[in-house]
Amino acid sequence: MNEFLKPIKDQLAAVANYDINEHYLHNKFPKEAWDFVMKNIIAHLNIDGTESPNGLEVCQTFEALGYACSDGGLSFAIGAQTLAATIPFALYATDEQKEKYLAKMLNGELICANAITETEAGSDIFSMRSRAEKQAGNYLLNGTKTFCSNIREANMALVYLVSDQEKGAHGGITVFIVDAPNFKTGQTFSKMGLRTCSIGELILENTVVGKTSMLGEEGAGLGIFTTAMDWERIGLSAMYVGTMQRLFEQAVTYSKNRVQGGTPIGKHQAVSHKIAEMKTHIHACRLMVYDAAAKLGKERSVSELASMCKLFVSEHYINVCEQVMQIHGGNGYMEDYEIERCLRDAHASTIYSGTSEIQKNIIARWSGL
Repeated sequence: MNEFLKPIKDQLAAVANYDINEHYLHNKFPKEAWDFVMKNIIAHLNIDGTESPNGLEVCQTFEALGYACSDGGLSFAIGAQTLAATIPFALYATDEQKEKYLAKMLNGELICANAITETEAGSDIFSMRSRAEKQAGNYLLNGTKTFCSNIREANMALVYLVSDQEKGAHGGITVFIVDAPNFKTGQTFSKMGLRTCSIGELILENTVVGKTSMLGEEGAGLGIFTTAMDWERIGLSAMYVGTMQRLFEQAVTYSKNRVQGGTPIGKHQAVSHKIAEMKTHIHACRLMVYDAAAKLGKERSVSELASMCKLFVSEHYINVCEQVMQIHGGNGYMEDYEIERCLRDAHASTIYSGTSEIQKNIIARWSGL
């Protein structure tokens, strides 16, 4: 799978013909590149809802995407949709809902915002305030969500809302499918990195939907959320591994070709040891990802493994970017090289899908603390 997908970088340039730095500078969404990847890669994954997708296949695909696509914002946008929205949707949707939405979510025609986080609650599903109230056989939806990926381009959303305050998260959270224009887009944020992926607010003001807009059963939101986070944390970790591999190879090539004092800098132990450490860390990250990927959808819970993956791989992702920049010296700090952009993108990886601190809390809780 990886060998098949490696040429995607050249294909993207030929098909989309977009300047990543130009898009990055102006926060522009590369729609042609999105269409190409979704239709030619993601749509061919076995995600039909009849059974859990193959975790190894999905993670191989996202590792290859991270390796081949140097636009971290585009890769993240694709990951957020596929891993946290489309896969949970496929697993919980009715046949009628799948017929209406699934193929278009997979091929990118439908762009789905995943609306979970709230300003005061963060991603703590136990502290949500946005509401879904029963009203004459329908549901009245109200609330504001923040940090919603793909919000500017979204023509649908999966929104997590409190449907029964007394039950709390265990039985009191329900997920609704909300089509545009039944939600409003609030502020979209200027960001340090991932600039080609829009992130912002989704607003519901007395939006009325029927029971057919409910994803899964009423009160099933916590289970859907857990499924989404397991897939997103492991799948995005695979994507980081691909990006780290690409940057590592760039560092090796640069270390061979950059000559100082008549000697390639890679011959200096200060540089060669960085190369050796990065190679070891990337290999360890890859092993952790695929151990977790092999269990996705096959074991009752992979949440602890997903959190360990997310914590370990995202921290090493930042470290690899920093080491590659250090090897490139002043050149690494320049926009002519992609490293400074990758480093800015990488810093988000320890924040979205649950911060590193949240992952440590989850791991500690699974350890009995």
